[in-house]
Amino acid sequence: MMNPMKIMFAYDGSERAQAALADLEIAGLPRLAETKIVAVVEPFLPTGPSEIAWGSGATEAMEILAQRAGCILREGRQRLERIFPDWEVEIEVYCGQRAMQLVAQAVEWGPELLVISPLNRSKFERMVWGSLSGSVVENATCSVRVRA
Repeated sequence: MMNPMKIMFAYDGSERAQAALADLEIAGLPRLAETKIVAVVEPFLPTGPSEIAWGSGATEAMEILAQRAGCILREGRQRLERIFPDWEVEIEVYCGQRAMQLVAQAVEWGPELLVISPLNRSKFERMVWGSLSGSVVENATCSVRVRA
């Protein structure tokens, strides 16, 4: 028996991400798959007095963001399981720079397909931080499906 296809989804709960999941129904994917829905919480540089900015407040804020991402991933898992009831679905939250973490986790886990939806960034934000989808497509070691 063949191993099921491994598919990783970057999911943030946005309308674009929800559309990317819904779009999979017509993507010609197999009936059985081992899937992982992931979110990446990016660190931020807090502002304000240094004892607040660099103290436990930043750590607590990251923990809250990670918990919120976990809730969003559980909703995404429910959506995906309605579309593909036979798929095995895991969720994972990572912290770090989105494109780098997605590529690193894809290399580690080894999916055949990575599904992403571009962030809704302004031209200025893309200029400063780069394009998420462009960076992932350029650096991933597997096929990447970008749902714009």
